[in-house]
Amino acid sequence: MPLQDEATMFWKHLDFPHPLPHCSGKRVFLGHTPQPGGNVLDSGYFVCIDTYCFGGGYLTAIEPATGETIQTDRHGHARRTPMRTIADRFGKATRFLGSKIQSLTRPKS
Repeated sequence: MPLQDEATMFWKHLDFPHPLPHCSGKRVFLGHTPQPGGNVLDSGYFVCIDTYCFGGGYLTAIEPATGETIQTDRHGHARRTPMRTIADRFGKATRFLGSKIQSLTRPKS
């Protein structure tokens, strides 16, 4: 990074064709290349998290160790994918039913 000028490091968009993996083998997280669909561009060795917030998309944060993605629109509303909504509801139902089953199977004192 010390060999790159500031304009390239902070403002240059990702070129196409995409660059090759870095010689270190590390994943690169970058922005300033808007993804109009609002989805993170993950090539495996680089991850573009500019999900077009300024154009009506989402502001995106990623936990690099786990890959967990959190997105909000410019009003602060969380983006929820259909599968995440289903998983959350299933988890709540499972916890509820589990507590009911435990209360039914506990010996009465």
